[in-house]
Amino acid sequence: MLKLILSFAPALALIISVNAHKSSLFGTAKYQLVAGQLLAGREYYGDIDFDERAFQKLMAERLPRNTTTLVVGSSRTMQLPHTCLEGTPYNASVSGAMLSDVAAILEQFRRGRDIRHVILSAEPWMLSAHEQSAAWNAAPLVPNLIRIQAAPDWIRAQLRLGLVPHTEDLVAAARATLEPLRALIDPSAFQTMLHSASAKPLAYFSPDTFRKLPEGDLSYPRSFHIATEAAVRAIADEHLAKTYAGFDKIDPFLANAFEALTKDLTANGTKVTLVLAPFHPVYYERVGAILPMAEAYYRSLRLETIGTYNPAGLPSASDAFLDAVHLRKESMIGVFGCPPEPYMLE
Repeated sequence: MLKLILSFAPALALIISVNAHKSSLFGTAKYQLVAGQLLAGREYYGDIDFDERAFQKLMAERLPRNTTTLVVGSSRTMQLPHTCLEGTPYNASVSGAMLSDVAAILEQFRRGRDIRHVILSAEPWMLSAHEQSAAWNAAPLVPNLIRIQAAPDWIRAQLRLGLVPHTEDLVAAARATLEPLRALIDPSAFQTMLHSASAKPLAYFSPDTFRKLPEGDLSYPRSFHIATEAAVRAIADEHLAKTYAGFDKIDPFLANAFEALTKDLTANGTKVTLVLAPFHPVYYERVGAILPMAEAYYRSLRLETIGTYNPAGLPSASDAFLDAVHLRKESMIGVFGCPPEPYMLE
């Protein structure tokens, strides 16, 4: 038996060696390389194909403690430029943000900082019990929708706010703690490493890449264009089947958690601004009553609120939207009410 084990040792050592090269244990995971570039004051150019939750946790640990304004929410607020904001801002938005992400990011960034203003992208799916449960999916379609790295701080936030975490939250937190070790000996991870492109961030700008600034805000590639009406309707139908499955009422636990979180902020002297970014007209009509229901809830909290899900006041869809759920950057700036960036005036 010992001889058999020893015969596999070289292969196992090779798998661990290759996996470790891009493992968070050795500081070579892509999110760590991207964070290092931004923390050094350089812009990042390239795809957002890394673990965004782990990335934001690392940024919270290493950014200077003088951040006073924090944007936290989904990809729908990623484009909000730091030049729109007062104080020393940072945009910590992540793709497909759930309430667990918002709570975790706030927990991480408030440690050792005096955050005076939180700008929160309030999304309808944050109030859906089905979608919050689905957040812990072990095999999301794309790497930037891996959400388990938010679980430990989501647990800490709940306990601090007097909430009782669900069992699935506790399981996700345990998985997040063990994941780096599991990745070292995972054969599928080894295969992925062998066939993946280099994780080293690009050192040059291209109009066809994402551009992320050290302040956290993001610009989408210029190649992004408005989707056809049929494509927008297809996305709406997909969201109705998945993101909004069973979402005919606001989940009491998530509503209580959202209110506890925002009350905790305001009780500590932090201003809270909710952002309700518009959806594409076809998406808004197709999704139907879910969106007005969620917006009415958020407005009932009587916090400062910017925007509306309803796109009626915007220009034509092709001028205002990138796709079904994302505004063009200039439209987001207009909704927020700050001056356009210099290049937009050219």
